[in-house]
Amino acid sequence: MYISSIYTNQLDKKQAMISNPSLSIIKLVLLRTIVVVSMVMYALEWLNESFRRSLLPFDRVTYPLSLTICFMAVTFLFAGSLSRSKLEYIALFVLFLYLLNYIYAIVYVMPLEPKGFIRISATPEWLLLVYGIALLAFDLRMGLIVSLMVYLGLLFYLSISIAQNGYELLNTSTFYVLVRGCVWSVFYIPILSVIAIFREKYIKTVAFAKMISVAAYVDDLTNIYNRRYLGDMIQEAIAQNNSLNDTFSIIMFDIDHFKQINDRYGHDCGDLVLSRVARSLAKSLRQNDTFGRWGGEEFMVIAPATDLLQAEHLAERLRYAMSQIPHDHIGSVTASFGVATYRPGDTADTLLKRADTALYQAKLNGRNCWVSETSL
Repeated sequence: MYISSIYTNQLDKKQAMISNPSLSIIKLVLLRTIVVVSMVMYALEWLNESFRRSLLPFDRVTYPLSLTICFMAVTFLFAGSLSRSKLEYIALFVLFLYLLNYIYAIVYVMPLEPKGFIRISATPEWLLLVYGIALLAFDLRMGLIVSLMVYLGLLFYLSISIAQNGYELLNTSTFYVLVRGCVWSVFYIPILSVIAIFREKYIKTVAFAKMISVAAYVDDLTNIYNRRYLGDMIQEAIAQNNSLNDTFSIIMFDIDHFKQINDRYGHDCGDLVLSRVARSLAKSLRQNDTFGRWGGEEFMVIAPATDLLQAEHLAERLRYAMSQIPHDHIGSVTASFGVATYRPGDTADTLLKRADTALYQAKLNGRNCWVSETSL
């Protein structure tokens, strides 16, 4: 319930927020699906070429090796011991490995064929796939390094082929494919680099918007929700409960004798008390409860799908947890609680007024207790 978890669980409800965690989950699911489907298609193509006896010599090595690597990656991924970024690196490595073997076979294994040799004409498309993964899945610097390594590898193979075969190479498919790959790379790398630059700018913009959104709804001192967010959540809960005919409760509480703590021990000590209270009480709340600082030494809990009796039990649990929090040089501190439950026709003001009145009554009753609206 502290900000590391409540942000993920609740802040994405705001339309002003950008939900990066959900995008990451979608990307992970897509990666899992794509890798599994690719493995199946890879295996079927291997079986098909083996059955037709059209399997190229280098494919006899790259097919089983690539499938083994992919199978291990998927196994670890579904087991939860492999991150999405590592899977992306593995995917790039497999494609890069296959491409190098492909070009090696063109230059050294396959005989020099006339132009139009269909089996190797797809090399530029393989290059586009490798460049795309390198520049779009990773940061721009790493993507450019990998892409340039691939491009230099193509130039190296082309140079070696020309040195070994001379003018005989010019009328062969080997020369045609290598030159075609080098030429298309000149277009692929800059275009994909520009796309990668815009992608990084988009990521930075999203991160900045996320930071601004957090700052708008989080209290700087206690690192929990602030009054603005609590007010918005009350309005949202009222609208939701009016349509679903459900109920919710709010608990307002105020640290007892907080002014005396500030006067006697100083405001720095008072700030530490507020922070420790927020951090400790957050652990006593349920996952779907909303906890925030209403102002000063006053806090609020919004408890969805909670009737008055349940809210009273929650207030008692918080009161007890509050008294057990150790504070250096001060000892324990207590708080007074006011409990109110949403009624049909309530507005945010009427609901808050009942909770605030109950809180005031708890202070009159001697503090370190809770009072619900039924006691008023």
